[in-house]
Amino acid sequence: SGYTSFTGIQRFSSPLFQALGSDQNTCGVSLEFKDPVAGVKATFLYTLFDDSDVITRRVVIENISSEPMTLRSAYSLQLDLPGHDYELITFTGAQLRERKETRQTITYGKYGNESRRGASSAEANPGIILKSVHDGQCYMTNLIYSGSHREVVEVNQFGKTHMLSGINDDTFEADLAPNSAFETPEAIMLYS
Repeated sequence: SGYTSFTGIQRFSSPLFQALGSDQNTCGVSLEFKDPVAGVKATFLYTLFDDSDVITRRVVIENISSEPMTLRSAYSLQLDLPGHDYELITFTGAQLRERKETRQTITYGKYGNESRRGASSAEANPGIILKSVHDGQCYMTNLIYSGSHREVVEVNQFGKTHMLSGINDDTFEADLAPNSAFETPEAIMLYS
């Protein structure tokens, strides 16, 4: 396990799109976790954009073993929120009717927003908003990814809200040779 801080934006090694910053005060933290038994290293990268109050998160998963491995799930963002009195806002649509707002009050259990068809687009936007029903505070995330995605919101038995966003694991598989890595798409987080 390790922690480092950085200034600027740590660029992807892969050709994935990522958030761009115009402020020289952009900085971030990198948290590294190793499991030597499984032969995996995961690095969580958080970037803080001073000019827009945006925080992004992505994960780099490395095979540090001497054997090949297959990833079957790799989410970009996991976020735990206080309480459970939220309204889930998603955006669906079709050509010429993009971004139709859909709202549902969440209670205990799981709620999802996803695409399994290989694309996100206007039909299944990879962004969600959790809005407090008491004071209007909003927690928003949007995945910078145009493929199959999944966002899951779950209220657990303790009344806390758990949120995931990333590549849809129903349609995902990545083979990692020894000493190779996989980068998840970047997830944007906003609070209002």
